[in-house]
Amino acid sequence: MSPLTTSAQLKVHSNGNTSIKNDSLEAFSPLSLNGRGDADYFIYYSGSQNGMYVLSENNQEMRSCTRAGFFINSGGNSNVNVGLSAFAYPGNSSGAGVHAIGMQGVAKNNGIGYSAGIMGMLRGNGNGAGIYGTRYNLATPDDRYAGFFYGKTKVQGDLIVTGSIQGILLGSAVNSPSNADKGLEITEEKHVSEKLSQLTALSFYSPVKENTEQYLDDKASDALLSANDSVESEIDGIEKDIFERQIQAKKHFAFSASQLEEAFPELVYEDENGAKSVNYMEMIPILVQSINELNMEIKKLKNSRNAMTRGEMNDEGNEMSLSYLTDENLLYQNAPNPFREKTTIRFRLADDAHDAAICIFDMTGKLLRKLPVTTGMESVTVNGWELGEGMFLYSLIVDGHEIDTKRMVLSK
Repeated sequence: MSPLTTSAQLKVHSNGNTSIKNDSLEAFSPLSLNGRGDADYFIYYSGSQNGMYVLSENNQEMRSCTRAGFFINSGGNSNVNVGLSAFAYPGNSSGAGVHAIGMQGVAKNNGIGYSAGIMGMLRGNGNGAGIYGTRYNLATPDDRYAGFFYGKTKVQGDLIVTGSIQGILLGSAVNSPSNADKGLEITEEKHVSEKLSQLTALSFYSPVKENTEQYLDDKASDALLSANDSVESEIDGIEKDIFERQIQAKKHFAFSASQLEEAFPELVYEDENGAKSVNYMEMIPILVQSINELNMEIKKLKNSRNAMTRGEMNDEGNEMSLSYLTDENLLYQNAPNPFREKTTIRFRLADDAHDAAICIFDMTGKLLRKLPVTTGMESVTVNGWELGEGMFLYSLIVDGHEIDTKRMVLSK
């Protein structure tokens, strides 16, 4: 039986299927456009033109009514139900300017309501995501997310977070295999403590939104797909605003961008509107370096004070130079302390140490005992009967230089 042709373009075939612009006598899809179709698809289109254009107009504001130009509802007993599936590939073309976009959303806003190029909403009680993006095989979300991205995700522009960021934040590293061949010119930052001393910590409170309750009602209303949809018990917008109000109630801390720019201009960025922002992550190694510098200064001052207490001088009669200090030679606190019968003094010597000794002084600086030590030794034992009751100082002396001095107490 030949198909019923109602026009030159529309055909109703003997199997009940309908086709448009089909030169064949067969139609495999219930509705096929520009061809015979495919039995696996209810509606089938194949061609070089854009597939479908739908325009839905509504003069009412988006808050009071939602209108969909194209609405798809997918459900059933299948393990995977997809409302809309889009696949794009560049075909046989290659080179710059060739793009493949699986799905594109464009929204225009004239200042009324809100616009979203693509909107995703998670409903129900199970885990999932309103928008799911992946460059690998499918991964199952372990919680409920507005957006879930499995794979490297890049944000070009500002990332505004009103909640917490959970996980491990990684910054750039040097001297690692990943960038060993990039020809980086690596230099060691020094004397950063003085620069940091120019900075002042500032505190502030976030501005409070006006009409907060109306703001909450509007957010809940915007979340509805239509006037007939009910609000679920857990509205993410309400939860988010509770967190925002906690942020408003707490004091926040930051650096002045102008001050930081004078000390470390590389850490301050400026956008096209003149607004400045700070790279706080790369401040971490600078702060650590500053702590190390201050600890070294404290150690030098401590040793200098001890040397002055005992009146130790070098050959020229000046105070001892402490540039020899190194972490390779270390002196530890004796144990037990206080002690009665005996105590152990632990230490560590550098491999190149030659003439080394543990020297014990009374509180006036008088040398009481000198215990020679060598590389490979880790401790010496001091007997209480050798010293007598009281408080004493003991020092590690290496090649004529005092490494460190500590106190010990001999009790009855």
